[in-house]
Amino acid sequence: MIDLLQKNKNKKNYNEIEEELELKQENKKDELDAKGAETEEAPKPVNLNRYKDPEGLTIKKMRIGLWLVANRKNFKLIFIVFLALVIAYSWGRYFIVFGNQVLFGMKQDKKIIQALIVPNLIDYETLSKNSAKNLEINQPGVIAISDNKFDFYIKIRNPNHKYWAHFDYYFRLDNKDTRKESNFILPGETKYILLLGEKLETKSKNGEFVIDKIEWERIDFHKYDNWPLFAKEHLDIKISDIKFTPANSSVLSEKININTLDFSASNNTAYNYWDVAYNALLFKGSRIIGVNRYVADNLMSGQTQKIGITWPEDIGQVGDIVIYPEVDITRDDVYIKFDGKTGTEK
Repeated sequence: MIDLLQKNKNKKNYNEIEEELELKQENKKDELDAKGAETEEAPKPVNLNRYKDPEGLTIKKMRIGLWLVANRKNFKLIFIVFLALVIAYSWGRYFIVFGNQVLFGMKQDKKIIQALIVPNLIDYETLSKNSAKNLEINQPGVIAISDNKFDFYIKIRNPNHKYWAHFDYYFRLDNKDTRKESNFILPGETKYILLLGEKLETKSKNGEFVIDKIEWERIDFHKYDNWPLFAKEHLDIKISDIKFTPANSSVLSEKININTLDFSASNNTAYNYWDVAYNALLFKGSRIIGVNRYVADNLMSGQTQKIGITWPEDIGQVGDIVIYPEVDITRDDVYIKFDGKTGTEK
């Protein structure tokens, strides 16, 4: 009985042992599987930045493209909003301008039209103050230099300090007219006008001075902001070494009577002139007994020219001699301009 019990007990223990072994084997298998899973290498993440496309397409470009595609609707919406704002601004400006014209502009236009229809009367005093005054003209002089040949002169003054004038003129002697000449007079200037060697069939010496046409021009203060200073800087031509030799003392008058007038002209300005005219008047007391004119070419800045003028008639002894240069400094074509690079005339 005891042996039977012992045998059953051993059998039971065997079964338990067998179950424990199976359980252990299963646990071991599970452990091995888990360990194998742990020991198996996990896949490494892909670094897209290292990708290089053989045709040059980069990840950055692909991202930009994807971003543009993803935000295409937003761009469309922004464009629509922008167009709406432009349209709203344009129509708003239109209605504001149109409304202002309707409310205020039409009334203002009506006032302007009425002002144009009603004559704008300017009183004579205001008109006189703003217009050029006539030249002050002395009595003309006539000098008979030979049979039926005359020199004419006249002293004129421009009382206007804001206007200069260009004019055509001639002299009339015994209802016979001389040829026409042109001249000018600067603002505030006093000068002599000459006309030389005119042949007229008359014995009269009562001359008349006639201005055929005159054009006044007002000083442009944008160009000449200080006219007195401008004139002083451009007309600084000094006359010196004046010497008159009468015919009976001249070596040139062995066969004919020739008087000579020599002088020097110094250009103290900073400007070069194509030509400068010199008017010479010979006085005997207060009476003018001879007039002449000489035009010198190419008077350069800082230059002194020696000039000689001759008279073919016997004038005799003279007293005062007046010589003054004449150049129209309002004209651009009287100045010699140079190319700064080459030093040659333009």
